[in-house]
Amino acid sequence: WKESNVEQWDGRNEEGQVVKNGRYVVVIIAKIEDEIATAKKLLAVLK
Repeated sequence: WKESNVEQWDGRNEEGQVVKNGRYVVVIIAKIEDEIATAKKLLAVLK
């Protein structure tokens, strides 16, 4: 990879509210030319 991308999440939902404690599924989709790769990971939010 010539360059990498970093995405940060501030713990807020689409309405701008801080999410509650719990488990969330993170879905990452990357497109390189004509190929698409996906990954799913579990994320725990604990405050």
